[in-house]
Amino acid sequence: MTKLRLHDRSNVLGEVEPALSASLVRCFGNHPAPSEADRQRATKGLMDLRDQQRWLACGCRPADIDPPPLMAPRLREGQIHIWRHGATPHADTCPFWVEVLESERAATEGVDGVMKPWQGRWLLLNQVAQDISQSAPAAPSQAPRTPSSNVPAIARLLFTALTDVGYTTVLPSDVITRKGHNALSKSKNAYAGLDVLLDQPVAPGLKLRDVGCTFLPGLPKLLQNMPAIASRFPAGTRPQGLFVGIVHEIAKVSPNETQLVWRGTSEDRVAVVNVRGAVKRPGYTKGNAGPFWVIAQIAQPRGEKAFSLVNAYAHPCLSKSVLLAVDSGLERETAENLLSLMTYWAKPDSLNVEVQLQTPLFPEVLADGTSCHPDFVLWLPGGKRLIVETMGLDKDPDYLASKAITHPRMKSLPGVVGLVEHHPNDDPNQLRKVLTAAVGRVVRSS
Repeated sequence: MTKLRLHDRSNVLGEVEPALSASLVRCFGNHPAPSEADRQRATKGLMDLRDQQRWLACGCRPADIDPPPLMAPRLREGQIHIWRHGATPHADTCPFWVEVLESERAATEGVDGVMKPWQGRWLLLNQVAQDISQSAPAAPSQAPRTPSSNVPAIARLLFTALTDVGYTTVLPSDVITRKGHNALSKSKNAYAGLDVLLDQPVAPGLKLRDVGCTFLPGLPKLLQNMPAIASRFPAGTRPQGLFVGIVHEIAKVSPNETQLVWRGTSEDRVAVVNVRGAVKRPGYTKGNAGPFWVIAQIAQPRGEKAFSLVNAYAHPCLSKSVLLAVDSGLERETAENLLSLMTYWAKPDSLNVEVQLQTPLFPEVLADGTSCHPDFVLWLPGGKRLIVETMGLDKDPDYLASKAITHPRMKSLPGVVGLVEHHPNDDPNQLRKVLTAAVGRVVRSS
């Protein structure tokens, strides 16, 4: 049985009781099969460790290896889980072991280890027996966001597509804001950017519009048509497709199936499509409520003739109307505040300046080779920019330590004139005053 020990980041302090170790294996190991009692025991145990600022040291490697394989309890939007630190990997026989393949790491991150926009083929499924796209393994990171090495290739492809078609930027002229209400898009068709994706070549003689779908209610028809389309795929290419679009809810219906739910303006307009297995999401994004940007792979599961969704990744977006990609539910609050401020600053009787909001999905690399990943960037005249960071876990010591590393990096990025922290439940008027003063200084100096 795997032995887990308490660790204080420098030394082993003692043994974890066997019952808790067994529950952690069943909840977070490579083959999870927890009971309700396991979930309760693991949750309480990890919360206690987090309160005590303790980590876990796995006993799967020889005692003379320093440091041992380490894992930390992490809390993301009310959900506790285990974070594997990869300075020393687990033994390959350990239930917490994750395979590290350099080819997979390079495919996801790029040669310098920093996640880059996707430049490869869009059809990621290579083997008939494989129903998941290539993904990179867990690795150590001091960043509070999901590290690039934990982002599956299918997510990186989604990030690239959303960036290319403009779903990571908003101008004040794009939205309507009213006090006490969420921002609304001025565009009659906020989803028009997805039409650009449909012309993306995905295989010789095939575009995404041939094997893809951007509207969940239309997905069942595509699944029915896929067997006839399969003959158009070149030899050696597995017949497959992609869904890229918005869903409003994600619901687990069984250990092996997850539902994607789309809801129209009337109660009777509902579309539901099932995904085989789980829908991957950022580690800090929990719950079923969306909306979400979703990318899902279409293929024939092994031994079946019908096509279905076999793998999916979901990423939060701001709302059904404003499809700005954000990184978590917590960031929705920050984004709404920033959009309201941007429309205020654009008024002639205010600052009379147009500020663009960006939510970058890829990190930036500094001159010294380090990287950072701002939550929000406010682009001002003359290429100046303000960074706004959502501080959602300001009682987590690991989170605060990582912010202490990444915030100075962000301040040293080209054109950055300041960094403002937004803590959930902060007084909105205080954020308004701080940011308005900062933007005003830039406008007056231009």
